[in-house]
Amino acid sequence: MGSVALHHAFNNCVKLTVTGRYYDNTVHEYGSFVDPDLFPPDASAPTVYGVSPILMHNRTKEATFDANLSAKLHILGGTHQLLGGINYDWTSFYSAMGFGVSDTPSGTIDLANPVYALSYTPQLPVNSYTNDHYQTYAVYAQDQATYGRLHVTGGLRFTALKFREATDYNVANNSTYYHVSPRIGATFDIVQGVALYAGYATAFRAAFGFVGLEAPKPETSHNVEAGMKLALPGSGLSGTIGLFRQTHDNVAVSDMNNVGYYVQSGRQRAQGVEADMVWEPTPAFSLLANYAYTDTRDDGVSPGDQIARVPKSSGRVAARYRFLHGWAKGLSFGAGVTAYTSRALTLPNTISVPGYAVVDAQADYKFDRYTLGISMVNLGNRKAWDPYSYMGNPVVAPIQPLSAYATLKVRL
Repeated sequence: MGSVALHHAFNNCVKLTVTGRYYDNTVHEYGSFVDPDLFPPDASAPTVYGVSPILMHNRTKEATFDANLSAKLHILGGTHQLLGGINYDWTSFYSAMGFGVSDTPSGTIDLANPVYALSYTPQLPVNSYTNDHYQTYAVYAQDQATYGRLHVTGGLRFTALKFREATDYNVANNSTYYHVSPRIGATFDIVQGVALYAGYATAFRAAFGFVGLEAPKPETSHNVEAGMKLALPGSGLSGTIGLFRQTHDNVAVSDMNNVGYYVQSGRQRAQGVEADMVWEPTPAFSLLANYAYTDTRDDGVSPGDQIARVPKSSGRVAARYRFLHGWAKGLSFGAGVTAYTSRALTLPNTISVPGYAVVDAQADYKFDRYTLGISMVNLGNRKAWDPYSYMGNPVVAPIQPLSAYATLKVRL
């Protein structure tokens, strides 16, 4: 990956910024999994599953260019920070899969008493692929205006997306999509350290990396938020409390009928409240607390169900103390608790992963140019599971067990 940025100030008010980036990444994935739909267990041995080897070759290349001109003006009774620019993005994504080529299943595993003794068989040659090319052209403009205690931001972006897709499983696409994305927001300073804010924004992006049996459409979203920002002088208390509602269209979800493939749900939404607070009454002590309540619904493939892998409630509380004077100067220690409620594993919802809470702790000692650190995770060695998606399949993995790490940092 390489990037470059050029800045030129014509005067104190007008500035030109030009940036570019190139990215090239190749990933070869070799794995195996069990799938009860492909190879269901025998009724006489319900915990014994066939193990299927799989192979994925992925390569992503991307080149981006952006040029914008900004100007600070005092007009219309206020201060305006104007921004206008153009953007270009070229992306190539190639993904090839080898599955069921040979030795499938390669053996069995008893999940009630697992023994990991199977050998992996490379699935070559690959027997399916998708080759996608995206070109995005955009022009945008924005104005950040200040009128006393009122700060208003408005922006508009016009995007043209050219999408070409070629596969060996009869899915092809050669379309160009156009979209106008507005954005507006405002912040009002009530008193020093307290401000109210509200905003509305839309977004538009390609269905990058989508592997499905139908040609995908671009994903669009709408977001509305409102809340309060705090930075109370003299108290050490700062943070944000806000309400939000997000709507996404054409979201990619796992295709429950075809291993390794995805489908696009018609619409998904999320709404809730989130709070992020920090209290630092003295430089020696800080307390962090955040919480999010998220109510999700799918209105596409499974209307009314919760979106997979999103907890309804999640949060963290952490404290840290630093010795600033005396014989222990440079020593600091802290601890925290992170918690999640249950999360749906599948869409449609058929099973959920139970919620859990874990405790972590850290200690650092700084001296001269060195920092010696010790951290521990899952202090109670809690047994729990996290959900994720593998090859389009809903699966779970055990969370990290009780672990400890030691680090040494040197400032050069």
